[in-house]
Amino acid sequence: MKDKKGAIELSMTTIIVIIIGLVLLSLGLSWVRGVFTKITDLSEQAFALSDQEIMNMFSESSTLLKVLPDSVDLKKGKTATVGVIVTNLESDRISFKVKTESINKGIKCLVSDTLKTESNQYMLTSGSIKKLKLKAITSGGTPLGLDGCSVELIGISSVSGYSTSDSLTVNVVK
Repeated sequence: MKDKKGAIELSMTTIIVIIIGLVLLSLGLSWVRGVFTKITDLSEQAFALSDQEIMNMFSESSTLLKVLPDSVDLKKGKTATVGVIVTNLESDRISFKVKTESINKGIKCLVSDTLKTESNQYMLTSGSIKKLKLKAITSGGTPLGLDGCSVELIGISSVSGYSTSDSLTVNVVK
């Protein structure tokens, strides 16, 4: 009789150890997957930021408004941040706001200083540069394909012959 109880206890202990081992293995694997997902997202953001900085170095100084980079690939449910550069090429001070709008209404386009579609009011002296950030936000229901944000300067006074608008092209991917 004792031999049979020992055999049952051994098999119950073995089953419990196997179950605990499988639970720990699955938790470990999901943790590793989460770490690699975060590393992938961080590296994509780092490359996007480096591309933006390279574009900033070589951007034209002959434009009043520039969105850099002018296109991004963005996964559903994610956010991309790009630069908006306003350069005062006039001899006088200029006063302006940045206004943004989604082109196809599939994504949200927000200026990061207010987290709204319109920025605060800014004043630039001649030759000065103001750098802002534009956030393009997708949701899980955002349709795949091309969308974008139009960006324009509003309330700007006396600008001679310079474009006061630019755009960001967003390619929404899975």
